[in-house]
Amino acid sequence: MSIESLFPGRTDSGNLGRWSEDSLESGTEIVIGPAYAQLSDETAGRYSLYTHQVALSGDPSNVVLLDAPTGSGKTLAALKRVLDRSSPAIFVYPTNSLVKNQVDAIADLLEGLGHTPNIIDSESSMNEIQSRIEQTSIDVIHLTGEALEALADREGGAKGGIIDAILTGTHKEGRMRLLLTNPDTIYLAFINRYKRSGRIFEQLESFKTLVLDEFHLYSGPLLARIIFLVNVLIGNQKNPAYDLVFLSATHGDTLDLLRSTYSRLSVIEAPPVAEEPPKGRQIRYPTRCRVMSLTRVLTDDAHVADAADEIVSLYDADFDGAHPQVKVLGIFSSVSFAIRVAQRVREILAAREDGSEAKVRQLHGFIPRAARGHVDDTNTILIGTSAIEVGIDFDVPFLVFEAHDVGSFLQRLGRGGRHNPCTATMFVPQPLADRLAERSDWAFPEVVSQSHEALAELPSYAGFLCSPQAKKILLTMALAANRLPRSHRDRRDRFDWESAADLYGMLLNANKSVSIGSACLRNRVEVSERRRIISDLKAYAVKVMVTHGFLRGAMNSVIALYPASFIGTSTDVYAEMDIFDVFKTRGSVQSAEKHWDRIPAVLKRRHTKEDPVYVMRDVSRSERPKIVLTGDALVRYRTLVYQEPQCHFKHSDPLLSALGQKILNRRNIAFHWRSANRYTDYRIPRLYLEGEDGALVIGDWALVAEYLVWSRKEGEQEE
Repeated sequence: MSIESLFPGRTDSGNLGRWSEDSLESGTEIVIGPAYAQLSDETAGRYSLYTHQVALSGDPSNVVLLDAPTGSGKTLAALKRVLDRSSPAIFVYPTNSLVKNQVDAIADLLEGLGHTPNIIDSESSMNEIQSRIEQTSIDVIHLTGEALEALADREGGAKGGIIDAILTGTHKEGRMRLLLTNPDTIYLAFINRYKRSGRIFEQLESFKTLVLDEFHLYSGPLLARIIFLVNVLIGNQKNPAYDLVFLSATHGDTLDLLRSTYSRLSVIEAPPVAEEPPKGRQIRYPTRCRVMSLTRVLTDDAHVADAADEIVSLYDADFDGAHPQVKVLGIFSSVSFAIRVAQRVREILAAREDGSEAKVRQLHGFIPRAARGHVDDTNTILIGTSAIEVGIDFDVPFLVFEAHDVGSFLQRLGRGGRHNPCTATMFVPQPLADRLAERSDWAFPEVVSQSHEALAELPSYAGFLCSPQAKKILLTMALAANRLPRSHRDRRDRFDWESAADLYGMLLNANKSVSIGSACLRNRVEVSERRRIISDLKAYAVKVMVTHGFLRGAMNSVIALYPASFIGTSTDVYAEMDIFDVFKTRGSVQSAEKHWDRIPAVLKRRHTKEDPVYVMRDVSRSERPKIVLTGDALVRYRTLVYQEPQCHFKHSDPLLSALGQKILNRRNIAFHWRSANRYTDYRIPRLYLEGEDGALVIGDWALVAEYLVWSRKEGEQEE
């Protein structure tokens, strides 16, 4: 296999990189071959179906997992299953951006299957929704907090009332409905946080299929809540209320959890093959790669310059085919690194004498949703982080990415080579780089296998669901659903303790099958007498979690001003920013009153003029805060609410220090994880201690940290 024959018309290998001798080595050049999937004899609309799509549609089990690679049509497979069964379905995605992307994707698929979709989203009016029902055959409902806020601003009224109106208005006998949402929206309905939550939940129960897409992205507390909630929805597994479909590139402990929890689980696997079968279709095209060896995450200024030069070099390269929307896609692990690379690329292009406009877009955690949008031009350079990885069907001719674990490597490699050959530069840990350097030609399944052997796989912490620490998740779910109306509260009680105890028992019973290996939730969480359950519900840590709504496990947000120059937009943007992200940037704290006229109405509903606004300046390395614990706090071994004077938030900026202390005092549980260090899973939110080992793990991830310490001690005792 020659590189020249695979990539006719493309530039020579000299355009693959211009790495300075004092920064990164020149790397190894390899070619990753194509991959194929087996076609069936069946068609649906204008689509020829793969065998795994037909298998999912016809599988008789009520709990099915489709494990298939990127680009193999998992969404179409699930869609065919629900349409063949005339089963209204809820499609659940882990992020709002995924939901938004899949609304358009599913609408396109429905049209290809011969249906006329009625798209109901933030742009729809209540009158339009009803009028379009007569001219369409299937409702595609986009239901997330973001979409609901836009509808509430335009239509007036509460979000719960809008949900009720949409679901009630589209609930007609014999009519198909597809509801696309995220776990938080269903959870908020379950705990009665919406007006008319009871009516909303009744409507949710009218759907008959529950599809959980990209299931491998769930981990820790979010994985616990979605599984616990799903089991409440489906009810008795022998006579389930829902058909349950998981779509995933599932591996490791998540797959173990599903196999143990659902005795009827049917697993359909569709591994890609290197040789084209007698009746097959190409799902991946050849990718020419320069493999760069890494020992750590890219951070240095020299790396920024080299990565920017590489992106610009590829941007200038010629290639055959139509102009793509995104010509060069850059994906990096650090938000600050991605921002610095984007700024450098913009500077290089802006300095050119030909006057060409720099088409540089960014997509990462520091780009607020208000500043995100579709790439609506051609030959764009898009630079970002893991926010790009999932659910966006790019067809890029040039790709530059950094990856340090199996999941990110396969997801980021999968952004290229989906429809045409691709040229890529990959920065990967030395163990994988060394393996790939052994040959110049690799079959795609071989690269997948090598990545699993050489790289770590980020755990989902599925064992947490079967630990004593998971009890607090169940307690918070039960208590959050039983807040008393304001008119029924007295000065001491805000909750209906008896009803919360009943719901806790129901939650525990609904999840009695949750297990992984030999561990079972029902055996780890004792069935207490009613008086003990109510005492547990009244625990301060549980009430703090309920009051401040831990849906994501991080600290609460503040209003931030994102300068246009910072995020590459034409105007400044106001949006919420997590307090952890504040300390990754440089800026200042000001009063919201100074900015009030320019702050969007949706933020004014959640904040007051007395609240702070964080005005960002740049992403140069800033001082990270430290936590100081008193002696009595240091000896604690349980997840608690840490407050002054036992816990002091320390930062050189007194305003930021006061802001961090206020949030830490009132709104977060924490666990002192003595073994936490900079190599600890980056997804776990933490604040390092000054002069002491370890860190405080913040939010409901503290329960996972406590579980990891507990499980290690349990293992030591068994030995």
